Amino acid sequence: MSTQQFGNEIRKARKEKRLTQTEFAEQCGFKQDEQSNYENGKRLPNIERLLLIAEKLGKQWKLM
Repeated sequence: MSTQQFGNEIRKARKEKRLTQTEFAEQCGFKQDEQSNYENGKRLPNIERLLLIAEKLGKQWKLM
């Protein structure tokens, strides 16, 4: 999965929860611009953040 595909998955799951980037980032304990970078495929979260994002969104992703 590319960074852009992963970002799209995060965005879709966040929107299903009806959360803004700011609201979701606050729930996760990081800044909105970091969330934006993840969703826009500019960066990938480290493993700790990835697990936190997955937990908050109720998702599982295959790590390769």
